Amino acid sequence: MAVCLLLEGVLQSQYLGTDHKAGLAGCVAVIYVYIVVFQCVDGPAFIWMSEIFPTNIRGRGIGLGFFSYFVGAITYTTPSALAFKNIKYNMYFLYMGLCVISTVIVYFYIPETKRIPVEEIGALFGDEVVVHLTEDGHGIIEEQIEIKLAGGDVHVAEVHHAEKA
Repeated sequence: MAVCLLLEGVLQSQYLGTDHKAGLAGCVAVIYVYIVVFQCVDGPAFIWMSEIFPTNIRGRGIGLGFFSYFVGAITYTTPSALAFKNIKYNMYFLYMGLCVISTVIVYFYIPETKRIPVEEIGALFGDEVVVHLTEDGHGIIEEQIEIKLAGGDVHVAEVHHAEKA
């Protein structure tokens, strides 16, 4: 997304206010590419938000997530008409910088949940997980203490949970 915003800012700085049809068409094309990329990035964020909260607070968590999303959207879009009028294409560079900053924040502070069932996501945040659906290899290790009962039966006495560091 940052690359699209950079390209849009550069193209508009060169071709905005001119009759250069190819340059202006490039501006429109980059906006369309940005929209497609935005939907590929933004759509999964809503899915992640619905999966990351524990079941008992999921409704409130999703509500808070959507509230935050739309407060941010209003914060960005409300002054943007005036900003585009005054600073023109430089607004794309500002949005690009914000995109880079948010990418860094997401990379370092949002845990990866790929291939982890919804039931086990709480373990990423230190919660006790009752049902483990994945085997070792995704950072979740189960240690079981087995007790042999009379007659050769095996009983699991405790299950300890730890994560790979």
